Amino acid sequence: AANAGLVAFGKSSGKTITSRHKFVSADKEGIKRIMHEMVASGNTPLVRSMGMGFEMLQEQAQRQGGYGEYHMVIVTDGEASDGNPANMARKIVLSSPVIINAIGFCLNGKHSLDVDGYTKFSVANDPAALSAGLKGVLAESESFDTDTFVVQ
Repeated sequence: AANAGLVAFGKSSGKTITSRHKFVSADKEGIKRIMHEMVASGNTPLVRSMGMGFEMLQEQAQRQGGYGEYHMVIVTDGEASDGNPANMARKIVLSSPVIINAIGFCLNGKHSLDVDGYTKFSVANDPAALSAGLKGVLAESESFDTDTFVVQ
């Protein structure tokens, strides 16, 4: 069975906050609800969020005894506001079996997460393209049924 975790960021009281949501296999509705509640806030702490996501993946790998596939899927609508995420992507890929998939949502041109040899990067300019991109990432995983994941 596939597990999913989520690192989300937004603004609260004028401050950028980042939250972690544990890996779950049965609470797909809860993750969808969190995703629907997210709104653009102006800041994009990709480096911090990638670090938190990587920690979550490492914790999950320990629980699974290292078995399984580990994908970090990043959906972003902007460049990082907290450093260079390409450096973090290289660090993660070089030190682990994690595969990084990044989708630039409504972005024009090149993004710093488009790191040849380290990330799989695609662009989505509308919700249908984003859904197709997510299904494409999930289709690579042998244990995930793309029919169960729908972005609305």
